[in-house]
Amino acid sequence: MIKKLFDFFQIRNKLVIFFMLFLVDIMYTFVISYVVNWYNPSLLDVFDPDLARHKMFVITVIVGPLLETFLFQFLIIEILLNFKFNSNVIIWISAILFASSHFYNAVYVLIILFPGILYASYYLYLKEQKGSSTFLIISALHGASNLVVFVFEEILWQ
Repeated sequence: MIKKLFDFFQIRNKLVIFFMLFLVDIMYTFVISYVVNWYNPSLLDVFDPDLARHKMFVITVIVGPLLETFLFQFLIIEILLNFKFNSNVIIWISAILFASSHFYNAVYVLIILFPGILYASYYLYLKEQKGSSTFLIISALHGASNLVVFVFEEILWQ
């Protein structure tokens, strides 16, 4: 999916691709957050308000992305590749499991489905590129996206 898009636009620079996907992820997050906040702001309240900000930062920006990338991109995708699943099926299974792990409420699961698709697609794209540190790049993309959300929600909008 992502490969076809970048092939169409003839984009080969890995750093450009990373930042394009980062911007897509962030723009999606802000648009969805705006709509959901307009409808029901409590749907996006996923952390205990008593949790210390530095602990929230470590969980959201470092531990969460590393753990989730390991479980839902690396582990799931590699297992499914070994069983010769179609890449579209792999992307959907990975994304659904990724989104399901964010079951704070049903709306949140639906919101997280798109980033799950993005991360799984990008994982498969990077896997085809020899010499890429696929796991670290996906973890960095996920962590960077979470960092922006953390800064806006926990620091700027408080």
